[in-house]
Amino acid sequence: MHDVRHVAFLTQLFRFVQGRGGRGTAARTTLINSQETCLLSGLVTARQMGADYPFEDSEARKRFNLYGRVMYGWRFRSV
Repeated sequence: MHDVRHVAFLTQLFRFVQGRGGRGTAARTTLINSQETCLLSGLVTARQMGADYPFEDSEARKRFNLYGRVMYGWRFRSV
């Protein structure tokens, strides 16, 4: 279970370390501990590594881009 320090401090640091040296972190530690965010963090990291975005739904695309900006900051490749 994540505590306030995790959400307030550690999640803010991920955008500065993601993608460095060709590496990306995709796991529950990137935001909150849930299956949905674990899956989404994997899709976001795959996108950063060159994979295509696989869905057509506009609301899902908005959430994907939002989460990507949280994880990677300005370096995120939006869809």
